[in-house]
Amino acid sequence: MSSTQKGKSIGIGVIGTGFMGKAHSIAYSASASVFGTGLRPRLEIVCDLSPERASQRATDLAFLVTVMTGVMLLKMKRFSWFLYARQMTHMLRLPLPH
Repeated sequence: MSSTQKGKSIGIGVIGTGFMGKAHSIAYSASASVFGTGLRPRLEIVCDLSPERASQRATDLAFLVTVMTGVMLLKMKRFSWFLYARQMTHMLRLPLPH
């Protein structure tokens, strides 16, 4: 790991808060201590088709912001990575261009 990565904070956005969205959010939160990479994921933004579920997940998992649509999430640019977790067979993880 380069010295520029050590201790670096990475903002995370999650679209979809069902089973896979919740599982990945928990994994992102634990990854720094589990894998010792020095990268510190920060749960920034979450959205879901159900505003109530998105709000509850934001509270439960310590996301900073809840938005109503994935388009709103992408426009906010408060994160380096986002996860689109629709169903277990439909998952997409993409890095954003800098």
